[in-house]
Amino acid sequence: MHAVDENGDSTYQWGIWRCLVAEIQHGGCTYVLDEGDFYRVSSDYVDELDRAISAIAPSSRVLTPTTRTTVEGDYNIAAANDPALLLLDKQTVRIPARTTAIEICDLLSTDRQLIHVKRHLGSADLSHLFAQGLVSAQLLQSSVDFRRAAQQKIREVRGTKSGFTFITEQPIQTSQFEVAYAIAERWNGRAPVDALPFFSKVNLREVVARLQEMGFRVTLSKIDAH
Repeated sequence: MHAVDENGDSTYQWGIWRCLVAEIQHGGCTYVLDEGDFYRVSSDYVDELDRAISAIAPSSRVLTPTTRTTVEGDYNIAAANDPALLLLDKQTVRIPARTTAIEICDLLSTDRQLIHVKRHLGSADLSHLFAQGLVSAQLLQSSVDFRRAAQQKIREVRGTKSGFTFITEQPIQTSQFEVAYAIAERWNGRAPVDALPFFSKVNLREVVARLQEMGFRVTLSKIDAH
């Protein structure tokens, strides 16, 4: 596979195997193809992993469906027409302890839901999604600088919207907050446990465990893309 620039020149290339993702049942074992490598996974491990993913409840906040051609940013803008949702996609903040800018979430609800939205079910995209939710939640819990910066950013973007004053410099009660992951895809009736790539499920289980240890509620919801 080749990536080409506007002049038709090849700028990067990679093997076709890296484009393929599969989970195959054969001879009582599960085989996973990811990033060009095959893995044999214990059936007991797969069963335990799937139980953990199935146990993640959907959010009470139902997000509107989208289309297959709507990009993530445009979807978030449209969703924020809801007066109970504030658009924070691409509204990053910086704090002295971090060298890179941090996104609080894509959509913030008046019910204290930190909603992180991602299009498609690619492993790399989902890894970014899960990490975004974890980093933001950790900093909300532990960093007064981050809470102060988040408070200021929310003031800047909320306009006439009300109900978004619950993040202050004071420590938060994590049990009052929900880290809500929402994935837009053509689900075709599939549950997340059946559609998520194997290593994304492994990553998600780890992230959920860490967030729950901190006291956050964690949800996983589907956004149907027709």
